[in-house]
Amino acid sequence: MASWGLILGLAGLIVGIFSSYRRPIWIDEFLQFAFGALPNLETALRVASDTASGVNHGQTGTYFIINYLSLNALGANYMVLRWPSLLAAFIMLLYAVYFLREKGAELYWQVAVLLAYASQVALMYYAGEARSYMPLAAATVGVLCYYSIPVRERTNAVPRLIGWSAVLIGVTMHPYFALYWPALILFSYFTMNGWYSPKSGLHKFLVFANPALLIGGFSLVGLIGVATWLRPQPEFQRDPFEGLRDSGGFAATLAQTHLQLLPAMSPALSIAVLAALLISIVGILMASANRVAGKPSETNGVKNLLPPLVLILLALALSSVLSLISLSNSYWILPRQWVASLALVPVGLVWLLFEVTKSLRLTHNSLARIFAVASVALILTLGVNRLWNQLQVTQSEIIQFNEWQASAVLGKARTKPQPTTNEEWTILANNNVIVGGEVWPEVARYYVPDY
Repeated sequence: MASWGLILGLAGLIVGIFSSYRRPIWIDEFLQFAFGALPNLETALRVASDTASGVNHGQTGTYFIINYLSLNALGANYMVLRWPSLLAAFIMLLYAVYFLREKGAELYWQVAVLLAYASQVALMYYAGEARSYMPLAAATVGVLCYYSIPVRERTNAVPRLIGWSAVLIGVTMHPYFALYWPALILFSYFTMNGWYSPKSGLHKFLVFANPALLIGGFSLVGLIGVATWLRPQPEFQRDPFEGLRDSGGFAATLAQTHLQLLPAMSPALSIAVLAALLISIVGILMASANRVAGKPSETNGVKNLLPPLVLILLALALSSVLSLISLSNSYWILPRQWVASLALVPVGLVWLLFEVTKSLRLTHNSLARIFAVASVALILTLGVNRLWNQLQVTQSEIIQFNEWQASAVLGKARTKPQPTTNEEWTILANNNVIVGGEVWPEVARYYVPDY
C-alpha cells in the first residue's frame, strides 16, 4: 500500500502541474464552455447532435454534455470546465503503472513510467484542456492494461473495473477509440499467446477479447455514432500538410512528436531512431526464426524485446492511418490526432527498457543493474526537467491571467454588443470565469442565436 501511496501522490502532482490552472479559454474550449449556458438538457443534446456535422464535426458529444451538467451545477470555472481531462490524465497514469505491474516491473520502473509521461509534453498538454483527447489517451492505455491481464484473473474487481471503465471512456468520448481498441486486442492476444506459435481458434480469441465487453462497447459506438460523428460530415479543401512544413515534414513531425520523451533530436535523427526500431524488430524476428529452426541462438531473453518494440511501432502506424484519413478528406494532418498513440509510447519505452534489463540478467547480472540504474536515472532527470519547465509555463499563465483580469477590455466585455468573432467570444467567456457565478445566458447565443 505504501508503494501505491507514492504512485498516487506522484501521479496527482504531475497532473496538477499540467492542469493549466489559469490558462484562459481559447476558441476550441469555448465550444465546450458555451454548452454551460444552454437552457436545458434537451437543448444541449440537440445542439450536440446538430453541430456534430458542423462546427463540432467528428466528436461524440459526450464531453459537451458533461460540461453542460458540470457548469450548470458548479458555475463558470476553468477547473470545472476541464475536470474530465484532468481525471482522465490521472487514470491514464494509473493504468500505465498497473500494466507494468502485470509485467513484473519493480517500483522504480513504475515511478519511471510516470516521469516518462511527464516528458511527453505534447500529450500531457491535453490534461489541462477541455477537449476529448485526454479521455481518448486514457482509454487507449486502459485497454492495453486490461488485455495484459490473464483471462483467469479478470474476474477480480480491479481488472473488471479497468476493462469496463476504459471501454466506457473510450467509446463515449472519441471516435478514434474504435480504431485503437481492436488493434490493441490483436496486439495483446498475440503477446499473451506467443508471437511465433499462437494458439489459434475463434473461441479462444473471443474469450480473450471478452464478448460482453465487445458487444456492449461496440453497441455504444454505433448508437453514439449514428447520433453524432457518423452523420454526414462537412467537405474540406485544405492542405493536409500545411501545419507540418515548419517542423520538417510529416515523417520528422511524426517521429519527434511520438519520441518527445527522449532528449531533443533533429528531424534527421528522429527518422534514424525510427529506422533503428524497424531494424531491431527484423533482427529479433530473424534470431527467433533461427532458434525455432533448431539453430543455436541466445534469444530466450531477447525475444521478449519484440512486444514493446512492436507496440511503439503500432502506435506510429495507427497515427499514420489517422493521417491518411485526414489526407483522404483534404483536412489538416494535426499532431493532436495522434494523442492516443502518444500515450502508448511512454509505457512501451519503459516496458522495453525493463525487458532489456531482464534479458541482461540472464547472462550479466551486474550489467543489468547498471543498465537499469542508468535508464531510470535518465528518465527521472528528463521528467523532472520537463516538469520544472511546465511550472514556468504555469507561472507565466498566472501572470497573464492576472493582467487580463485587470484589463479594461476584458472587464467591459459583457456590456458590448453580441460577439461576432472568435476572439470576442473567448473574451466574453474568460470574463465570465473571472466574475464567476453561472455561465452567462448570452454565451449560449453562439449555438442558439435567438436565445
